[in-house]
Amino acid sequence: MKVIMDVDTGGDDAVAMLMAGHAPELELVAVTVVHGNAALPTTLRNTLATLEAGGLASVPVYAGAERALQDRLPPRGVTQGRELSLPDPVMTPQEKHAVDFLIGYYMGTTDETILMPIGPMTNIGL
Repeated sequence: MKVIMDVDTGGDDAVAMLMAGHAPELELVAVTVVHGNAALPTTLRNTLATLEAGGLASVPVYAGAERALQDRLPPRGVTQGRELSLPDPVMTPQEKHAVDFLIGYYMGTTDETILMPIGPMTNIGL
């Protein structure tokens, strides 16, 4: 089963990506990243670092929305908004925006691919 994950990577999203990426019954097609748990530069860095450290550097990553649609987010807890304690990644995100990737992918395929949002659904809303 093919899966695309939409994340705002903190610890919980990192675990979910690693589980999906290494599950024999799943094919992690791509990961799209959104602002949420932290600002986009932090969630993007956390996503890239997690995939690379977890042996999933071949999974393409697309940066998405930099802010919420209504500019309102609930208060963050003390564990949110932080970089994960992983080495800085060498891998880089794809040039295409996450929203453009999602539109192009789903308009151009007949494969059944599950979109798995774990963070705010701003990329999907856009």
